[in-house]
Amino acid sequence: MESKYTVIFQTYGADLEAVLKLYEKHKHAPPIARDMPPVAGNIMWARQLLRRIEEPIKVFKANKNVMKTKVFVASSAS
Repeated sequence: MESKYTVIFQTYGADLEAVLKLYEKHKHAPPIARDMPPVAGNIMWARQLLRRIEEPIKVFKANKNVMKTKVFVASSAS
């Protein structure tokens, strides 16, 4: 079971890297919907990225078995 958690954490790490690259690429001019005011569109874009990061973390915290694995302990220590 721990090997599956390892794969999940690696996938989540790759997703974090993708979010970071997306943020760095568009932080000065985020892509927004055509009908959105600029400030509201920028806020909506940033919140979407935050949600993309936070949702898996909530799932990890809810599952006590994940938090006991060596992979989680090692990743949270660094």
